[in-house]
Amino acid sequence: MREFNLFVVDDNRIYLDMVKDLFEYAGLKVLCADSGKEALEIVKEKPIGLILTDFNMPGMNGLVLAGKVLEMVPDARIRMITSDPSPEVTTLAMRAGISRVTAKPCKLKEIQDIIDEEKQWLIASFREAVATQGKEV
Repeated sequence: MREFNLFVVDDNRIYLDMVKDLFEYAGLKVLCADSGKEALEIVKEKPIGLILTDFNMPGMNGLVLAGKVLEMVPDARIRMITSDPSPEVTTLAMRAGISRVTAKPCKLKEIQDIIDEEKQWLIASFREAVATQGKEV
């Protein structure tokens, strides 16, 4: 089964540090990048379970990042947390392969719910892969 790293991409370094500290305290491995360019380098090197990306970032926004990540890793799981959760942004996000848009600021419980949903998806995918391979574990 794929290692479950939470990957947060946001140009606000204070936000990144806070999220990293909170989720590492809860036992999750958390990777962070403060730009789309840095994020793409990390995706090339590390297994990712879930990407939480901001929308508005200098250089490369979250929609462009999602498209590039999905070219590299077609089964990547990407969620957007943004201060601009307008219907237009949400529609563009869904078209880019982002599965959910959450308004920022958000409660930690909302992020935990997202992570729990993604872990359940990961477990179900693993079970399906085992069932179709017919192997015992």
